[in-house]
Amino acid sequence: MKLNLPKNPLVDPVAVSTRLIANGRGGGGYDLVKPRDVLTDEIMDIFSDLKLKPTFVSLFGACNRTSSLSNRMIHTDIQQQSDLTWKKMLFGINWEIGDAENIFSWYDMSKLTECYPEVLVTSKFKTLSGIHYGKRFNLGIPDDAVKLDDTLITFDTGPTLVRTNVAHMTVYKSKQLLRVGVSVRFDESDFDTWEDVTAFMSNAGLQ
Repeated sequence: MKLNLPKNPLVDPVAVSTRLIANGRGGGGYDLVKPRDVLTDEIMDIFSDLKLKPTFVSLFGACNRTSSLSNRMIHTDIQQQSDLTWKKMLFGINWEIGDAENIFSWYDMSKLTECYPEVLVTSKFKTLSGIHYGKRFNLGIPDDAVKLDDTLITFDTGPTLVRTNVAHMTVYKSKQLLRVGVSVRFDESDFDTWEDVTAFMSNAGLQ
């Protein structure tokens, strides 16, 4: 769902890009930061008015401009709970910063084995990790994957509400700038289903 929100949520996009470069490829392609550290007062005030509680921001970037189907990975977003179990994360609000064109695709992976991370993982990967399919770190599109849908996310198309509890993959390309993706994640305790989320956004006038 495309949302009627500011096209740039960041106080300093250049600083975010610099942070991702410093983090390097060894960071798993993303960095997690506190919302107040990177988001504008404007977007934070909007979330506050809506009673949405951002918990963290994921900054996506692998210090490159392009990717391909063969080097990306289908996954479902999960977060480790206090009892060390994993919970699927319902949604995020995503932006592309700069000139990247990002195709966000969803897949039916029911014919493949779900592969969870080990329980003892580092702090970042407790907050945001993924179910992989067939085997851990399985790159590309397995033969039994069935594509369900996709959407294009760019700076011009604006922020997009994306479903993250269904298996998905992103493939991006940019001409000049390193790709920087921003995904704001929220306290999901008021939402049980994806339909709850979309209804909330529609009722809030964000669609």
